[in-house]
Order: sequence, then structure tokens, then C-alpha cells
Amino acid sequence: SFEALNQRAVAVVVDPIQSVKGKVVIDAFRLINPQTMMLGQEPRQTTSNLGHLNKPSIQ
Repeated sequence: SFEALNQRAVAVVVDPIQSVKGKVVIDAFRLINPQTMMLGQEPRQTTSNLGHLNKPSIQ
């Protein structure tokens, strides 16, 4: 997997179903270590919202 190459690697997916009306939905994924889940820790985290774009509306 790409995660084995770099621990900061993520899989980025453009969601064509939710990408409608000029909005592009991009999701990023990482594999979750099953041992972390068993310890009761929250493996998911939000690291950045850079790149979020609010386009001005002409309406």
C-alpha cells in the first residue's frame, strides 16, 4: 500500500455522486489499525481544512 511508503500518505477520492451543481466532493482515507480500535481510541482526526473553497454566488 502507499501508506507503507510514507506514513503521511492518504488515498484521495473524488466522489462523482455527491459532486453536483458545480461542487466537487473530495474524500481522503487512511487505513485504520485494528489494534487502535480495540483500545477504544478515536483513530480519525481532522488535520486541516486548507483548500476549502467557498465560491461566490451570482444569485
